[in-house]
Amino acid sequence: MKEEVYKILESIVGAGNLSRDPAVLDTYIWQFPAEFFMPGDRFMPFRPEAVALPGSTEEVQAIVKLCNMQGLKFKPMSTGFIVSNSPVQPGVIQIDLCRMNHIVEWNEKDMYVVVEPFVGWRELQAEAWKRGFDVSAPAVGGNTSVVANCTGTWG
Repeated sequence: MKEEVYKILESIVGAGNLSRDPAVLDTYIWQFPAEFFMPGDRFMPFRPEAVALPGSTEEVQAIVKLCNMQGLKFKPMSTGFIVSNSPVQPGVIQIDLCRMNHIVEWNEKDMYVVVEPFVGWRELQAEAWKRGFDVSAPAVGGNTSVVANCTGTWG
């Protein structure tokens, strides 16, 4: 990745929310189920070029626009508990949505909730109980992203 592109990414998310340190990048390619695809190895084969941690929809949009303008690929992830979160080719910017972890809106009258990608089922269930509600969570585990589970995996 060109240095000027990295600097633009840094201006979008802030210096503390962007890394290309190999030790950090390797944490994004370690996946316990990787062994099923590559026997004897728990690391996926392609390290991301950089990892960006946006804190808002606007920052995600800015990263995606930059990637499109620069011809870079990007791979968003929420909780990261599945092999498909890792880049499958070189030249990918990993977009880690872990800072986007808020319940944005809880509409008790119409019975819906708007959540950011890193809100897990356990956070949603805890808030539901405080309000006298229950959520119909699938059997995926409390640390699983509500958004990813309901839209991008088997939800």
